[in-house]
Amino acid sequence: MTLLSAIFRIPRNPRDSPSERYARDERDAVRHDANIPVTIQARGMPPVTGSVINISVRGAAIRIEHATWLFHLSQGDELGLTGVLDLPVSCWVVVFDEEVLRVHFAPDDEVREQLRMVIGLLAAPRNKRAVHALVKSEI
Repeated sequence: MTLLSAIFRIPRNPRDSPSERYARDERDAVRHDANIPVTIQARGMPPVTGSVINISVRGAAIRIEHATWLFHLSQGDELGLTGVLDLPVSCWVVVFDEEVLRVHFAPDDEVREQLRMVIGLLAAPRNKRAVHALVKSEI
């Protein structure tokens, strides 16, 4: 049983082959390690800083040092994320656990294309510093 199926209590079909079960468990977007400083803000709340530790075109994991109001977030709450792209990115809370906030990005084709460019740079290890510098220059 996967974490999401446990959370949402999605029953598994015992007749599914192992390959069918594993295919559903795999993420549909490849995640890449990152170290990008970001700011997170919810409407009416003070900004909180963190660092994107992995990212895909669909979402990100963000390590938060001083969580304050983030403990009160619920799955599906909308946030603004700045520091990854030129403009703030709308995203929704998936879960906040052990100082890591997992978010899902809004399904916006323009944002996903920009994220693909950043992720393409992250995919090559020698480019990680360049991505960090690029993101810093855009802030």
